[in-house]
Amino acid sequence: MTSGVLSTRSPVFEIFVGGGMSPSSNGPSGLSLAAQLQNLISATQIIAEEINEELGARFVQVTFPPRNATGLIDETIFEMLDNADAGIFDMSGPVIATGGAPVHGRVSPNVMYELTWLHALGTPTIPVIPEEQNSEFYLSQLYARPVPDYTVDTLVGMLRTQIRYLVHGDSDNPAADPHRNPISKFYNLSIVDIASSNGLATGYYHNFLRYVLDTRDSPFLRYPNADFAVELSRLVIFRPETIGEVEGMNARLNNELGRRGAPPVETLLFEAPLHSRKLTLKHVGSSLIDIPTPISSLAHSPRYRKARRIIPRSPFGDSSEGSELRKRKDKLEKSMIDSFFRVMDYLLEEPGLDGSRIHVRTIDEFLAETA
Repeated sequence: MTSGVLSTRSPVFEIFVGGGMSPSSNGPSGLSLAAQLQNLISATQIIAEEINEELGARFVQVTFPPRNATGLIDETIFEMLDNADAGIFDMSGPVIATGGAPVHGRVSPNVMYELTWLHALGTPTIPVIPEEQNSEFYLSQLYARPVPDYTVDTLVGMLRTQIRYLVHGDSDNPAADPHRNPISKFYNLSIVDIASSNGLATGYYHNFLRYVLDTRDSPFLRYPNADFAVELSRLVIFRPETIGEVEGMNARLNNELGRRGAPPVETLLFEAPLHSRKLTLKHVGSSLIDIPTPISSLAHSPRYRKARRIIPRSPFGDSSEGSELRKRKDKLEKSMIDSFFRVMDYLLEEPGLDGSRIHVRTIDEFLAETA
């Protein structure tokens, strides 16, 4: 067995295989947990080679912990987990002799920690569990693959379809989706992407929204002062349908307003209390408008970039809307945008803000109202 340590040239699709590595503890097959893991690695490598031979290219590579991982967790295993596009874990508990019928011990805390890491990253993962073993509480909520034994031939036969699904992204059974786990089910997004969306929404609130919606002094309260020639009634925040749409929204809005003969976009300056500088605001008639440009930064989210990276390079799918890999990327994109606006709504519950002024619209919805 080679070390499995990552090379400097990363393959397109990496599958991390992990699980119990104790050479002294026996698993349910009568093999040691270390031998079970070796068989799982070998089976995954066989399937990966089948895929690569069909493609005529080394599209899939299998990574796994080296035999002696002690002291290498930070520099080796964490790096593998972070780079993995998918994971497969042996979730066997050791067989414990009790004098009567043998019982299964609990899954190694180290293995559960690594599995949770992948769940938090949103990495699709397939737990492999012995058929006779009762699942731990959190494992019972996952799509898992029960196996009758840990021979290489059995594992290849039981995992071939699931591993092809991981790489290809196509399945006739939505319930058998290795992307689903208790964390993503609760948040509807991986934790790392939630952090990206939450941070951007919080900055948008602190740098803009709280000054515009302050109940003590805001653009809505300045009319008919000399510096405000128009009475504003609402703040329209444009919601993009995709992350890539954000950068072109301003040009599209101006073009459509001109084409329809609608009032143009105009600017006004607002000097908010406690703000270090004047805010340049835009309005169309009585509607203050804003494009939440921080959303465009989500295009640099590592998980989103990984999802986009695989689409054009995958020999299994193309970038058309019907592609399963494209659907996977689109779902992630929508969830990140949803998270941004969900956090924004939460922050607008702060006292001293007039959240009733906010209206979230797509450009098409706004144009329909303006016509």
